[in-house]
Amino acid sequence: MKITAINPWLVKAEDTFWGEYFFVEVQTDEGITGWGEITTTTKLANRAVAGMIRQVNELLVGEDPSKIERIWHKIFRAFTYMGSRGATCQVISGIDIAL
Repeated sequence: MKITAINPWLVKAEDTFWGEYFFVEVQTDEGITGWGEITTTTKLANRAVAGMIRQVNELLVGEDPSKIERIWHKIFRAFTYMGSRGATCQVISGIDIAL
């Protein structure tokens, strides 16, 4: 089984404090889809994290989704110079939950 796509989904939710929910979809070549969730903050920050997930998609397509620790480290190393907190943790967390 291989990852074929990782997609961010921002869903409008006016009842919430920040006004939207943030989900991460991981698709595989066997038709299995996993879903993760990211805690939202401001709309600007949510869109920045969505952009980061789109970039990570290119890094992870073709990876075996059962190799969670390998994927975790691959994402973490990709953001080495950006820091290991905040948005980096959000990206790792959302994908990790989906796996």
